[in-house]
Amino acid sequence: MGNKNYFYTPAVLVAGHGPFIWGEDPAEAVHNSVGLEEVAEMALNTVMLNPSNDGLAKLLMDKHFFRKHGKDAPTMDRVR
Repeated sequence: MGNKNYFYTPAVLVAGHGPFIWGEDPAEAVHNSVGLEEVAEMALNTVMLNPSNDGLAKLLMDKHFFRKHGKDAPTMDRVR
């Protein structure tokens, strides 16, 4: 993952293997795996509805990421 913060990315898909998912405890790891399944289903449905979809613009992705993880974001205790 290089220099990425593992806390911001609680799951990765490994080519030729499958997902790796983690959390602060087993219950959070299961919660994160359910989230990954939901995102995967949304991605599949998006591609099925519009195969030429290019995904979200970086500006929109950054807006949502920094709303949760930026300098003015609530503390992680309040986010969970």
